[in-house]
Amino acid sequence: MKKANVQRQIGNRIKELRIAAGLTQEDVADTVLSVRGYQKIEAGEVDLRVSSLLYIATVLKVKPEAILKGISPVDPYS
Repeated sequence: MKKANVQRQIGNRIKELRIAAGLTQEDVADTVLSVRGYQKIEAGEVDLRVSSLLYIATVLKVKPEAILKGISPVDPYS
């Protein structure tokens, strides 16, 4: 699988999880990421850094695996 395809799939998962959480791009980006930088992640235009992955997963209240593998985001904190 091409790198660009993987980036797009991850970006799509993040977008789906964000919408399901009822958050805007601005809500997720907050003060840690720029809104434009976050938009590029959702669009699959950039490589997702581990630190950004962990931050986004925390904001979305999912395990990072839910983003990377597309698994069900069942309560990660139980």
